[in-house]
Amino acid sequence: MRTTARHTLPLAVALVLALPAAHAAPAKGAKQGPGVEEPIPVEMAREAGFQRCIEALELVSDSITEGRTPDDPLLVHGAWSSWHADEPDKRMFVSTVARPFTDGSTLSVITVSHDVGGQCSAMITTSYTEPVACTLARAQTFGSLESAGVLNEDTLVLVTADEGKRFFLAPQGEDGARCLVTSVEVLYVDP
Repeated sequence: MRTTARHTLPLAVALVLALPAAHAAPAKGAKQGPGVEEPIPVEMAREAGFQRCIEALELVSDSITEGRTPDDPLLVHGAWSSWHADEPDKRMFVSTVARPFTDGSTLSVITVSHDVGGQCSAMITTSYTEPVACTLARAQTFGSLESAGVLNEDTLVLVTADEGKRFFLAPQGEDGARCLVTSVEVLYVDP
Protein backbone atom coordinates (compact mmCIF):
# COMPACT_ATOMS: atom_id res chain seq x y z
CA MET A 1 0.00 0.00 0.00
CA ARG A 2 1.32 3.39 -0.98
CA THR A 3 1.51 5.96 1.84
CA THR A 4 1.21 9.63 1.00
CA ALA A 5 1.18 12.89 2.91
CA ARG A 6 -2.59 13.01 2.39
CA HIS A 7 -3.02 10.41 5.11
CA THR A 8 -1.36 12.68 7.67
CA LEU A 9 -3.49 15.72 6.82
CA PRO A 10 -6.04 15.27 9.64
CA LEU A 11 -3.20 15.17 12.19
CA ALA A 12 -1.58 18.26 10.67
CA VAL A 13 -4.89 20.11 10.71
CA ALA A 14 -5.46 19.09 14.33
CA LEU A 15 -2.02 20.39 15.30
CA VAL A 16 -2.64 23.72 13.58
CA LEU A 17 -6.03 24.04 15.24
CA ALA A 18 -4.43 23.39 18.62
CA LEU A 19 -2.01 26.31 18.22
CA PRO A 20 -2.94 29.57 19.94
CA ALA A 21 -4.70 32.05 17.67
CA ALA A 22 -2.86 35.15 16.48
CA HIS A 23 -3.69 38.38 18.28
CA ALA A 24 -4.73 40.19 15.12
CA ALA A 25 -6.70 38.85 12.21
CA PRO A 26 -4.90 38.99 8.87
CA ALA A 27 -5.87 41.71 6.49
CA LYS A 28 -6.64 40.62 2.97
CA GLY A 29 -7.64 42.02 -0.34
CA ALA A 30 -8.16 41.16 -3.97
CA LYS A 31 -7.46 43.09 -7.17
CA GLN A 32 -7.23 42.35 -10.83
CA GLY A 33 -6.15 44.25 -13.88
CA PRO A 34 -3.13 44.86 -16.04
CA GLY A 35 -0.70 45.85 -13.26
CA VAL A 36 1.31 47.81 -15.81
CA GLU A 37 3.41 49.94 -13.45
CA GLU A 38 4.21 47.00 -11.21
CA PRO A 39 2.71 43.58 -10.52
CA ILE A 40 -0.46 43.72 -8.42
CA PRO A 41 1.08 41.88 -5.40
CA VAL A 42 3.77 44.58 -5.15
CA GLU A 43 1.15 47.32 -5.43
CA MET A 44 -0.94 45.69 -2.70
CA ALA A 45 2.08 45.23 -0.41
CA ARG A 46 3.03 48.89 -0.73
CA GLU A 47 -0.54 49.95 0.05
CA ALA A 48 -0.58 47.64 3.10
CA GLY A 49 2.68 49.07 4.48
CA PHE A 50 4.85 46.03 3.74
CA GLN A 51 8.20 47.69 2.94
CA ARG A 52 11.11 45.90 4.61
CA CYS A 53 11.25 43.05 2.07
CA ILE A 54 9.65 44.81 -0.88
CA GLU A 55 12.74 44.15 -3.06
CA ALA A 56 12.37 40.39 -2.53
CA LEU A 57 8.68 40.64 -3.43
CA GLU A 58 9.56 42.61 -6.56
CA LEU A 59 12.08 39.95 -7.61
CA VAL A 60 9.62 37.06 -7.44
CA SER A 61 6.69 39.12 -8.77
CA ASP A 62 8.52 40.35 -11.86
CA SER A 63 7.83 37.07 -13.63
CA ILE A 64 4.16 38.11 -13.78
CA THR A 65 4.83 41.05 -16.11
CA GLU A 66 8.20 40.07 -17.56
CA GLY A 67 8.43 40.66 -21.30
CA ARG A 68 4.92 42.02 -21.65
CA THR A 69 3.77 45.36 -23.02
CA PRO A 70 0.88 47.45 -21.61
CA ASP A 71 -1.44 46.43 -24.47
CA ASP A 72 -0.76 42.70 -24.01
CA PRO A 73 -3.96 40.92 -22.81
CA LEU A 74 -1.76 38.39 -21.02
CA LEU A 75 -0.54 41.18 -18.74
CA VAL A 76 -3.87 41.05 -16.89
CA HIS A 77 -3.68 39.12 -13.67
CA GLY A 78 -5.58 38.85 -10.41
CA ALA A 79 -4.19 38.61 -6.89
CA TRP A 80 -5.60 37.70 -3.51
CA SER A 81 -3.15 38.83 -0.84
CA SER A 82 -2.91 38.49 2.94
CA TRP A 83 -0.81 40.37 5.47
CA HIS A 84 -0.82 41.12 9.18
CA ALA A 85 -3.33 43.90 9.84
CA ASP A 86 -1.45 45.55 12.71
CA GLU A 87 2.17 44.86 11.77
CA PRO A 88 2.37 44.39 7.99
CA ASP A 89 6.09 45.12 7.85
CA LYS A 90 6.96 42.71 10.67
CA ARG A 91 5.17 39.63 9.36
CA MET A 92 4.96 37.68 6.12
CA PHE A 93 3.10 38.82 3.03
CA VAL A 94 1.37 36.17 0.91
CA SER A 95 -0.23 36.64 -2.49
CA THR A 96 -2.01 34.13 -4.71
CA VAL A 97 -1.88 35.23 -8.35
CA ALA A 98 -3.95 33.93 -11.26
CA ARG A 99 -2.73 34.65 -14.79
CA PRO A 100 -4.46 33.77 -18.05
CA PHE A 101 -2.70 32.19 -21.00
CA THR A 102 -4.10 31.15 -24.36
CA ASP A 103 -4.14 27.47 -23.29
CA GLY A 104 -5.25 27.90 -19.66
CA SER A 105 -4.33 29.71 -16.47
CA THR A 106 -1.49 29.51 -14.00
CA LEU A 107 -1.83 29.87 -10.27
CA SER A 108 1.14 31.19 -8.27
CA VAL A 109 1.60 31.59 -4.55
CA ILE A 110 4.17 34.18 -3.48
CA THR A 111 5.38 34.25 0.12
CA VAL A 112 7.79 36.88 1.44
CA SER A 113 9.06 37.32 4.98
CA HIS A 114 12.14 38.26 6.97
CA ASP A 115 13.99 36.61 9.81
CA VAL A 116 15.08 38.11 13.13
CA GLY A 117 18.33 39.30 11.53
CA GLY A 118 16.43 41.29 8.90
CA GLN A 119 17.28 38.98 6.00
CA CYS A 120 14.47 38.56 3.47
CA SER A 121 13.27 35.29 2.00
CA ALA A 122 10.86 34.89 -0.87
CA MET A 123 9.27 31.89 -2.52
CA ILE A 124 7.09 31.60 -5.59
CA THR A 125 5.28 28.38 -6.38
CA THR A 126 3.48 28.21 -9.72
CA SER A 127 1.18 25.46 -10.98
CA TYR A 128 -0.47 24.80 -14.32
CA THR A 129 -1.53 21.83 -16.42
CA GLU A 130 0.15 20.64 -19.58
CA PRO A 131 -2.34 18.89 -21.94
CA VAL A 132 0.11 16.01 -22.54
CA ALA A 133 1.61 13.20 -20.46
CA CYS A 134 4.48 14.24 -18.17
CA THR A 135 7.03 12.19 -20.12
CA LEU A 136 6.10 14.09 -23.27
CA ALA A 137 6.04 17.44 -21.42
CA ARG A 138 9.50 16.65 -20.05
CA ALA A 139 10.84 16.02 -23.55
CA GLN A 140 9.07 18.91 -25.29
CA THR A 141 9.19 21.68 -22.69
CA PHE A 142 11.71 20.78 -20.01
CA GLY A 143 14.42 19.00 -22.01
CA SER A 144 17.17 21.37 -20.86
CA LEU A 145 16.55 20.72 -17.16
CA GLU A 146 18.43 18.16 -15.10
CA SER A 147 16.65 15.23 -13.49
CA ALA A 148 16.76 15.27 -9.69
CA GLY A 149 14.76 12.12 -9.07
CA VAL A 150 11.20 10.96 -8.57
CA LEU A 151 8.65 11.50 -5.78
CA ASN A 152 5.86 9.02 -4.97
CA GLU A 153 6.96 6.74 -7.80
CA ASP A 154 5.50 8.94 -10.57
CA THR A 155 6.27 12.63 -10.00
CA LEU A 156 9.35 13.73 -11.92
CA VAL A 157 11.63 16.26 -10.19
CA LEU A 158 13.69 18.53 -12.44
CA VAL A 159 16.08 21.36 -11.56
CA THR A 160 17.70 24.24 -13.40
CA ALA A 161 21.48 23.98 -13.88
CA ASP A 162 22.10 26.24 -10.88
CA GLU A 163 19.43 24.34 -8.88
CA GLY A 164 17.71 27.67 -8.16
CA LYS A 165 14.37 26.49 -9.49
CA ARG A 166 12.70 23.10 -9.14
CA PHE A 167 9.94 21.65 -11.31
CA PHE A 168 7.64 18.82 -10.29
CA LEU A 169 5.75 17.01 -13.06
CA ALA A 170 2.84 14.95 -11.69
CA PRO A 171 0.62 12.79 -13.94
CA GLN A 172 -3.10 13.64 -13.81
CA GLY A 173 -6.13 11.50 -14.58
CA GLU A 174 -6.39 7.73 -14.55
CA ASP A 175 -4.46 7.43 -17.80
CA GLY A 176 -1.89 10.13 -16.97
CA ALA A 177 -2.75 11.98 -20.20
CA ARG A 178 -2.28 15.38 -18.54
CA CYS A 179 0.57 16.73 -16.45
CA LEU A 180 0.40 19.03 -13.43
CA VAL A 181 3.53 21.20 -13.50
CA THR A 182 4.58 22.95 -10.30
CA SER A 183 7.67 25.14 -10.16
CA VAL A 184 9.24 26.30 -6.91
CA GLU A 185 11.82 29.06 -6.62
CA VAL A 186 13.29 30.35 -3.35
CA LEU A 187 15.29 33.57 -3.10
CA TYR A 188 17.28 35.02 -0.20
CA VAL A 189 17.66 38.79 -0.44
CA ASP A 190 19.36 41.32 1.84
CA PRO A 191 17.10 44.35 2.30
